[in-house]
Amino acid sequence: MRIRGDTLAILTVFFVIMAFKLFLLLLFPLPEAWNGDAGDYARKALYFYDHGQFPAIRADPTDRPDLAYSDFRPPGYPLFVASLLGFGQSVPEITLSVRLAQFGLDLATTALLLMVVWRFHHSGGYRWVAALLLGVQPWTSAFIVSVNPDTLTASLLLAGVALLALFVTARAHRVKPLALVGASLLLSLTFLARPEMILFAFALLLIGLAMALPALNWRSFVLYGLLAAMPFLAIVGANVSYRWQVAQEVRIFGEFEHATPGLTLWSLTWIAPQSAKEKIIWGPLMIGPDEFARLPAAAFADDAEREKLLSVVRAVEARRLMMPEEDRLFGAIAKERIERDPWSYYLWNRLYSSANFWVNLNNASHYLNAFALLPRTLSKALTGGFLVLKLVLLMLFVVGIVRLARLGYAAATARWDVSLLWIGTAFVFLRTFYFGGIVGYVEYRYALVAWPFVLAVALFGLAGLWPFVARCIATNRDAASR
Repeated sequence: MRIRGDTLAILTVFFVIMAFKLFLLLLFPLPEAWNGDAGDYARKALYFYDHGQFPAIRADPTDRPDLAYSDFRPPGYPLFVASLLGFGQSVPEITLSVRLAQFGLDLATTALLLMVVWRFHHSGGYRWVAALLLGVQPWTSAFIVSVNPDTLTASLLLAGVALLALFVTARAHRVKPLALVGASLLLSLTFLARPEMILFAFALLLIGLAMALPALNWRSFVLYGLLAAMPFLAIVGANVSYRWQVAQEVRIFGEFEHATPGLTLWSLTWIAPQSAKEKIIWGPLMIGPDEFARLPAAAFADDAEREKLLSVVRAVEARRLMMPEEDRLFGAIAKERIERDPWSYYLWNRLYSSANFWVNLNNASHYLNAFALLPRTLSKALTGGFLVLKLVLLMLFVVGIVRLARLGYAAATARWDVSLLWIGTAFVFLRTFYFGGIVGYVEYRYALVAWPFVLAVALFGLAGLWPFVARCIATNRDAASR
């Protein structure tokens, strides 16, 4: 197939931008020691690489088991890391291998997105904007420098939804079963990497089958349901086998137990950006007494409570350790507050968390590292510029949803790209509701796996506005030439 000159120029610029992202990634410092979750994944990967199985999970040997995290994670991401250990096994070597592999996944994800959004409008101007935006945006690549499973999960998810949309819209009987099996396998692999994805994989498969139902008879529907269940149940079985091998228990995932449940519950009783709460929860209390004292007034019932908790923070900082009774104190205060003001805990905090899930200053670490090399004024301007871009994209996402609603169900079952957007939009809302509404606690990286769909729907919204945008550009160009 011959590529037109303008298309070749756009693709060239797109891949140059992606190459620059790779350059920024290579500039990002490599760690000399493991820290946090990365160490858990890497140690399991190294053990599997050496022994062909995972290490057994043993009870915490300390006398403080209620201040230890549970080992609840599935084995998929350690297997992914283990597949890269042939390139080196030191901390810097493993980190670099993972970063390069995750860059490749992000490149594949972004290129697939570009292929999808180019179907929305054939104008050269729109295609230039779409390519530049997808190349520059930092959110799909926000954690490619981190040893965590979000980039892998996002890639599997987008590919799985693309195949599920193909199942919904395909007319050839040979294509439908292959697309559905492939979609089920890829979507199911996501919960081999992240445990909560089992809910979303199941929900998305149900949505895909429901969208295809009017075009099927009941016999075909049942057969397709069985086809979709086979890969799903196979991955469930893989998780159960892993838990049996490491803990001799029959369950899909381990039970998640936070190291400081009382402190975590307390953080959910008042409203603040998640970036502030993370400094409290993960550490714990690594913000220190001075910053703790400056927390918003809503975090405390009165000055006496503030001073009481501040004395605990000073003690934790002095011994660099939080004791169980201190965590229980935070938990007791949290429970009293929830009884006194349930609306703040059950409604307002969750609404705020759902909004903060998307409206925040979160950016890609390798971008921020590059910004730090620039003059402070320019660095702040770029950070603010990405926030503005995020807000514009979220508004375009709403425009895209309106366009999807106006096109209706018929378009969703006839056009592959529109079907992908329908399913992707459902995932965005389900994930926001799960973390913001049910869990009540969000980490910004949890939004990463939904960002490809936000971008796609936003660009679909832009395509609907493009005639107006093109007229405005032409009018300004004519005015400037006079």
